[in-house]
Amino acid sequence: MSTMRRPMRYPSVASLLLLAYISPLEAFGPCPPSPCQLNHWSSSSNKPIGVAGAASSSRLFSTAPAATSTSDVEQIPAATATEALHTSSDDQLLSSLDPSTLGRKFIERVQELAQYKAETGHCNVPRRYGSLGNFVNKQRQLHRKHLEGKTTSLTPERIRVLEQLGLQWSVDARAVTRQKNERVWMERYGELREYQRTHGTCRVPSDHPNTKLVSWVKAQRKEYRRVLLKGGGGEGGDVTTTSLTPERIQLLDAIGF
Repeated sequence: MSTMRRPMRYPSVASLLLLAYISPLEAFGPCPPSPCQLNHWSSSSNKPIGVAGAASSSRLFSTAPAATSTSDVEQIPAATATEALHTSSDDQLLSSLDPSTLGRKFIERVQELAQYKAETGHCNVPRRYGSLGNFVNKQRQLHRKHLEGKTTSLTPERIRVLEQLGLQWSVDARAVTRQKNERVWMERYGELREYQRTHGTCRVPSDHPNTKLVSWVKAQRKEYRRVLLKGGGGEGGDVTTTSLTPERIQLLDAIGF
């Protein structure tokens, strides 16, 4: 009696595409950082953080795994709010200014403001910044009068130009401070990245001529240890008070900090 062979069943094209589409990270989630990765955060003069910190770190910062290769480091963008850039829209705006409508002195100040924005990433010029600071403060005063229905030299055309450039009519002092701190942090991070490219390490010696970078590196390591202790149930308070955000940790991990 001959036995009948069952025909072989092959997976469908749809199931193969589905398997190819789903990556291991999507299927199982990101892996927690290993103790070896965490030990990068301890300098040669300090004890390694060890395995105890690994558990708390995985609970605190369950972000996507940071890149470790040099090619990945090049792809990390700097903070968009602190980039010293002249955008194409600003260039188009400056080239379209009409002296007969806006006035030459106003256009000169707007050009100075655009240059300030290119260097700092914003138009929040402090009053102590000379004539440009006085100009920005004056425009805000005139705008408040304009909202009250009073006639001022701040015409609708001038308002349109200043708003397109990105001038904020009211400024939150705390927001300005955050922008400044972010800009300083990214400057130090850029210096550390250059040091890593040159020396192949992020361990900046204490006698390095860039004393700001030395102090900044020590502060990042100290802050990271403090975050791990608080997240691990140690004494302290809320980890949300730290300036070392998960995004900043990922940037530092990407260059082998």
